Amino acid sequence: GIADDVAVGIRNPLGADQALLRPSLLAGLLGAVAHNLRHGVLSVRLFELGRVFGAAGREEQTALALVATGTAAPGSWRSDARESDFYDIKGVLRAVLGDVRFEPEGSGGMTLRVEGSGINGVVRRLPNDLAEAHEAKVPVYYAEVLVDAWLEQADPVAHVKPLPKFPATARDLTAILPSTTAYARLEEVLWSARAPHLQEVSLKGIFTDSTGRKLETSQRALTVTLTFRDDARTLTAVEVDRAMETLRDHAKAELGAVFRG
Repeated sequence: GIADDVAVGIRNPLGADQALLRPSLLAGLLGAVAHNLRHGVLSVRLFELGRVFGAAGREEQTALALVATGTAAPGSWRSDARESDFYDIKGVLRAVLGDVRFEPEGSGGMTLRVEGSGINGVVRRLPNDLAEAHEAKVPVYYAEVLVDAWLEQADPVAHVKPLPKFPATARDLTAILPSTTAYARLEEVLWSARAPHLQEVSLKGIFTDSTGRKLETSQRALTVTLTFRDDARTLTAVEVDRAMETLRDHAKAELGAVFRG
């Protein structure tokens, strides 16, 4: 099957790293996984689209490979951080390929196919010893799919944007509001302030006090994390402070919010 074929040697390779026709994209992706993990990346989710060679090197096809390990979703006030699993890979494949059918295979993984399309592949968990050899201390999940039929039907127009070059700045803000004020309303008001460079608003925690000692029982404290970034440069502390002031003033005027921190 995919990722199981034996590599075929090239008679006159350009270098030692190009001496074989690759039967799978997995080896290259695992090298990238190891590189990221060695540099402290906690969540690695990569893909590659490239040519592979099966049937003793006689059959050239296009494969799509995905790999995921580490944190899939960061922790929040609602739940702990979640590790990557089979469902993350399956979700991506369904989003890209459409109506995918998954069937269990003897190794504990899954085979997949799209009815009537010629698309087929595998989804598996990397064996522990191989994961550890690539710096992974948590499970590594991967998929590889033959997608020539899909590419023939795919929309050739791609919509992409470059990865950010400059670091983001995150600040926490705690707003004391009536208990009847929904978090969605607070988020709506913060966005409507149009604070410069604001890129993300996320709920970090909710605090209530049934005793009324630290907070009136009719109120609750909502802590949000605000992320600021400029695509062309690194923001200064003064700029972020001004943006935070804009947000506080707007939420105070619109909701009567009182702030801590």
